[in-house]
Amino acid sequence: AGGTDEVLAVPLFHHWTRDAAATPQPAWEGPRETPIEGKVMKHRVTFDDAHQVAVSGKRLYYGSIVDHHLYCVDAVGGRTLWTFATEGPIRLAPTLAGDRVYFGSDDGCVYCLEATTGKLVWRHRAGPRDERLLARGEMISRWPIRTGVLVEENVAYFGAGIFPHETVYLIAVDATSGEPIWKNDRISQRDAGRDDLSPQGYLLANQDMLFVPSGRTLPAAFDKATGKYEYKRTFGWRNTAGGVVGGAQAVLADGQLFSFGAHHMLALDQATGDAGYAYLNGRQLVLRKEKAFIANGKEVIAVDRQRHAEASRQRQALFVARRAVRNDPKKLDEINRQMAAHAETGVLWRAAFAGDAALIRTANLVIAGGNGGVTAWNLETGQQVWTTELAGEARGLAVANGGLYVSTTTGAIHCFRAGRRATATRVAASSSDAPYRDDADGRRFADAAHQILQQSSADRGFCLVLGAGDGRLAYELARNSRLRIYAVEENLQQVAMARERLRRAGLYGRRIVLFHSDLSGTALANYFANLVVSQQMFQSGSLPRSAAELGRYVKPCGGVVCLAAPQTKTAEQLATTLRETYLRDDAEISTTGDWAVLRRGKLSGVGDWSHQYGNVGNTSFSRDYRVKGSLGVLWYGDPGPSQMINRHEAASAPLTTNGRFFVQGEDNVRAYDAYNGTFLWTYQNPGAIRTGVFNNNETSNLAASDDALYVVAGDTCTELDAATGAVKARYRSPQADDGVPRSWGFVAVHDGVLYGTSTIRSELAQALRRRGRTVGASTDAIFAVDLSTQKRAWTYRAKNIMHVTIAMSDQRMFFVESTISQEEREALLRQDKSELRKLKGEAAKRKAEELKQLDVRRAVCLDRKSGEQVWSQPIDVTNVSGISAGGGNICLMYHDNLVVICGANANGHYWNQFLSGKFSQRRILVLNAADGKKRWSKDANYMNRPVIVEDQIIAEPWSFQIATGKERTRVHPITGEESPWQFSRPGHHCGIITATPNMMLFRSGFIGYYDLYSDSGTRHFAGQRLGCWVNAIPGNGLVVIPEASAGCVCLFSITSTVVLEPREDRDPAWGIYSAAGPSTPVKRLAVNLGAPGDRRDSLGTLWLSYPRPRTRGRMEYVFDLKPTLAKGGGYYAEHHESVEIKEAVTPWVLSSGARGLTRFELPLLGKDDPPSRYTIKLHFAELDPHPAGERVFDIQLQGAVVERGLDITAEVGRGAALVRTFRGIEVNGRLQVELVPRGTQPPLLCGVEVISEDDTAAP
Repeated sequence: AGGTDEVLAVPLFHHWTRDAAATPQPAWEGPRETPIEGKVMKHRVTFDDAHQVAVSGKRLYYGSIVDHHLYCVDAVGGRTLWTFATEGPIRLAPTLAGDRVYFGSDDGCVYCLEATTGKLVWRHRAGPRDERLLARGEMISRWPIRTGVLVEENVAYFGAGIFPHETVYLIAVDATSGEPIWKNDRISQRDAGRDDLSPQGYLLANQDMLFVPSGRTLPAAFDKATGKYEYKRTFGWRNTAGGVVGGAQAVLADGQLFSFGAHHMLALDQATGDAGYAYLNGRQLVLRKEKAFIANGKEVIAVDRQRHAEASRQRQALFVARRAVRNDPKKLDEINRQMAAHAETGVLWRAAFAGDAALIRTANLVIAGGNGGVTAWNLETGQQVWTTELAGEARGLAVANGGLYVSTTTGAIHCFRAGRRATATRVAASSSDAPYRDDADGRRFADAAHQILQQSSADRGFCLVLGAGDGRLAYELARNSRLRIYAVEENLQQVAMARERLRRAGLYGRRIVLFHSDLSGTALANYFANLVVSQQMFQSGSLPRSAAELGRYVKPCGGVVCLAAPQTKTAEQLATTLRETYLRDDAEISTTGDWAVLRRGKLSGVGDWSHQYGNVGNTSFSRDYRVKGSLGVLWYGDPGPSQMINRHEAASAPLTTNGRFFVQGEDNVRAYDAYNGTFLWTYQNPGAIRTGVFNNNETSNLAASDDALYVVAGDTCTELDAATGAVKARYRSPQADDGVPRSWGFVAVHDGVLYGTSTIRSELAQALRRRGRTVGASTDAIFAVDLSTQKRAWTYRAKNIMHVTIAMSDQRMFFVESTISQEEREALLRQDKSELRKLKGEAAKRKAEELKQLDVRRAVCLDRKSGEQVWSQPIDVTNVSGISAGGGNICLMYHDNLVVICGANANGHYWNQFLSGKFSQRRILVLNAADGKKRWSKDANYMNRPVIVEDQIIAEPWSFQIATGKERTRVHPITGEESPWQFSRPGHHCGIITATPNMMLFRSGFIGYYDLYSDSGTRHFAGQRLGCWVNAIPGNGLVVIPEASAGCVCLFSITSTVVLEPREDRDPAWGIYSAAGPSTPVKRLAVNLGAPGDRRDSLGTLWLSYPRPRTRGRMEYVFDLKPTLAKGGGYYAEHHESVEIKEAVTPWVLSSGARGLTRFELPLLGKDDPPSRYTIKLHFAELDPHPAGERVFDIQLQGAVVERGLDITAEVGRGAALVRTFRGIEVNGRLQVELVPRGTQPPLLCGVEVISEDDTAAP
């Protein structure tokens, strides 16, 4: 509860300070400081912005975020007693229990040390293997320890992992030995992978339950004895939560879990997770007996806890009621008055204090930390009794044995005690002594580092040193560059010596990290290294691992391997070694003197995202063939929300080309390395921000080529060097003779030519804005600039050009003009009347009404090189745009000699309108690109802005052949019949779809994706949301997702840029399959009982989970087995990677199932279908430790016993696959399956396959 019963004497005096080698870098970047939509955004995850301490007796312990060591120091004098090195940042305070100290590291391990000596007692790796990725520049485990280690009754509890998509873990081990007690690795699989638990923060426990903070959201609860998941609640900030909630802090009291973070405190019932007990305004909370002390950023208050909680419930009721009277000033004032009165109830004292960074209490004091210092008040009276000033923000406070220990955001730890001292002791973080001798050997390494940096041109990013030896080469490279260096060495003694030398020099952690590895199994991040070198090769002439393996670490698009072995090998011999890296097709190898250098080029088969909608054709598509199948995190980090635009502003899309990505911030554009997240440059340009792109109401102001980025602001387009951000040229838009200023509107670059429009722009009044700084735009000129001469090549002038519709092919440019002559309109009307004569009934009536209100415009085609008009055609765009809720502007796409005109709709909220048919008139129009003649048009009943994928137009939820408009079909996985292709986004989805040939990316509540090749349903990357328009962009063989939720206060665990890579080595995530419509007669049906979601096996069979994943009954496939479960029975799902199932072709089918299932039915035939014969396969695997003879049951199909006394354990043993096949089962309507218990344990079943014998022989 944030307190101690120790009496702390005041005044206090500064006794010592321990400095850090650098300012700690928190795991997550916080929000920007300026208000967004009237809300001041606060950082909700702040457990690691200072070095938090634990104190026992005369010893103080803390883990370093900077240099990855655990420190034990003299609590009285501040000197170091011992250190212990890990392989990642230590972000939370250690736990002291008995004579042991427990803590976790970002290296993925929990450690137990002897508290007096620092000797390792045990180490537990939480994840399934040692696998690394980059996180804000730190090479950490894919499953870091971001919780505290809670020790109670000789059990140590902790969590691991961050991203649910990668699996998170909750673990209990014996605190003495480290032996596992239980491990819950099933959390992230729940609900088809949509459980968003991201264990981050200090764990809490009562007698029966364990509470796990989850980053920016509310904590989750688990059974302490078994790890069983109990609940994780979500409440709306506008109502039930009483305000913005969520954060990594919590306190247990009064049977409640008080969850708090940056904004507001919400009390949850510990047993159920229900809200309603208290709603407290504050950001820090400590308790003592019947009192509570709260810091809210303006003051510290003491309250009677019960009275204040009761009054907060009254205030909450008024808070909810206030929304109904928000337009009645008199009633609103009265409610506000009553709320203010309730806020005073139970207040015992108030003390002004402009800080809320930390709060603790002793028996006699309340102590608060803020920006610039610490203050203490008398606990009973609120009278200030002591204060001090400090650099940074005081984020950590601890009191023990007469000392107050203050941790600040500078990385420093300060000690204050009674007794005046003339000067406080200062313990420096590093020594001024050089870590290595200045001798001949040292000068040889210094010269080698100079040669490497010169040969490679590498100066920043990441360097990998293989066979690091004593760390000398790494040291010299760090001294002479801005590279962050990760070194691998298999000799533990050398690693330990190098770490200590570099730590004392203040370089370890922040500049150089050494990993102890046997080098054959180093699992560092793919593609991360800008530079790869080897000290071992330089010294002995041999690489510590095969050259082929070395290749996967090298960053595409410029990563370098630089090798020399002057005493043993020639440069040409080294070049031969480099040719064995299998990078020959996309790499250049050269030799100079003793050195051989490989410079990696682009990956094969990759695409880019160079314009707002992917390319100059506006197809929302990247021809990136690498992005497919399963995805995994490559790196995550910056930019975070502090640098990004409010998601509702709908800024220009990020772009990615040639291994970089570009993203728009507030009045700037930023560039990052797409493969490792290295920040490259920022271009400050006030006015450069372009928002309101939502619904295609505005054009982007960014376009990219391989070597340049083009940024529009005002009437100017600035060409920036893509690698450096240096200004290469500036171009102005042409002005007209009417004296009205023109801006540069549309921008594109293609084949050495820059394109733009001359546009009159006027910002709309605030009342007319919907998303972003929407403008009224009138474009009367399109122009082209030859980049080789920097001169304008041509200008095309017209009236009312819709510059948001401009798209291009290699030879031509297409767009829509809103001006049309009367003759053109009448010609089109005659054409439509001829079509009217072909229609009958309601279709004819509807067409006749449309003719009365035709929206007629012109489609225009120009020669892209000359600007000459090729053709102009009147077009009927009635119902193309603006239909029903979320209806967007007209958009135009070009693909394969066809021009597609459709609506840029956005429909995250509008399922009711879609299902009720209000989108049925939304039209798609396709023209021949050669002459502008109509190819086809149709009412397509689609929801979102379409995307073109190869020869298909995917207009959610359907797909159409682009050449004919024919609806795309697929073989229904259950009936085997041709049925409409469709997919569904079960969660909220305000953004549009982006795509590659093999995958679609989108928002579905969380980040969502759909593997088009396997066609096995929508998958989710939980815990994180996308922005409101274009955010997830495929390119460079990756999926780049810059942070785009700035301003969102909803309960998402993570806000960060994340970059995903294809992962062929992992099983696909669980999906949710869409197959609305008839599902009978069944040809083949596979049901995976208890499974979290849907998945296809290696033979292509789609296994549907049951119970079905949570949906809202929209487009997802649903069915009901009408199951009967025995008392105590239920469904289960183990993580298949954690259970070994012998003889299993598809282990994940057998890792879940139903215990106690005694009866169920499968609907196989419709009421008009004749009887049919089926082969039935029942899949079993016994995972429980029951001996033979206990789980015994009969199997009945259609009321007939087909097997008596099945005993899985007796047949195949525990943890082995068993399949029973029954042929010739006649079904008339529904298949009835009964499992009749004959033993002491209930029946068990994992999966059911049903195969029609009428169409195909059952295997």
